[in-house]
Amino acid sequence: MIALTAIRMNLMSRVSTSPENDPSTHLNCTQALRLLLTAGSDPNAKDNYGSSPVHMACSGGYPNCLNLLKIKSGNLSEKDETGQMPIHVAANRGQTQVVRMLLREGIGRDVLDGQGKPPLMHAILGRHRNVASVLITEGANLEIQDNMGRTALHWAALNGFDEFVRMLLKANANTECVDSHGQTPVCMAAQRNQSEIVALLLNYQANPDKKDMNEKCAILYACEFVNEDMIKHLIRAFANVNVRDREGRTPLNMVVDVGHRRLVKELVEAGAESDTIYDKPNPKQASQPLKL
Repeated sequence: MIALTAIRMNLMSRVSTSPENDPSTHLNCTQALRLLLTAGSDPNAKDNYGSSPVHMACSGGYPNCLNLLKIKSGNLSEKDETGQMPIHVAANRGQTQVVRMLLREGIGRDVLDGQGKPPLMHAILGRHRNVASVLITEGANLEIQDNMGRTALHWAALNGFDEFVRMLLKANANTECVDSHGQTPVCMAAQRNQSEIVALLLNYQANPDKKDMNEKCAILYACEFVNEDMIKHLIRAFANVNVRDREGRTPLNMVVDVGHRRLVKELVEAGAESDTIYDKPNPKQASQPLKL
């Protein structure tokens, strides 16, 4: 246990101080690990976080160390205290070669960690395009929903990762999956004021009118931000310009409130009804004429 704790510390320090492709780093770690394993050290010993030498080899991108651990019966599917397997760690750190090795060894491309996230989500959250591409090519399930109900597309949209949104859409990711808050990826992107992401999703026929648990859809969020580009994208996608939120406000009400004449004109031309202001939360207050 002590010996392999030292190896994990060795690997960690080299991960943080050495280039990933430095041959001397790989050689030194491999030599040290071989000596320890030959001396009878446990290849599956864990630290206080539940991480094993296999986790650390995958994190640092050391395929030779991984091979040694496998030969000595190192568990390639061991979970740490967060439920992450080595393949999740490798995907999150962008270790493409290691991910390929683990897939060849039979580790599932869609195995879930303790939060219900598969390796593809880790690759996207770590912004590792090559790993994501490998997993998609290997047939990763794009519709897996984690413990929050989010798909890989949700996470890419949420973070504004346009390159990953494009990659997932080209691979036929479902644009209509709803998370635990009732949000589709386009609704989520709008709530985060991600205009370019909204446009990408609309180009793939995402439904702009699906409301979330707050009774808001993409165009209502866009109008809250007074995001002119996003509103125009949504109008071109035939979003419902007369939709109302929980308080009865329409997109037109919102832009009138901030005095944005150009957007008022855009919405009216798109069919927004201009006869009344939204119903007030106080039922004693009646609707009033909307003055443009």
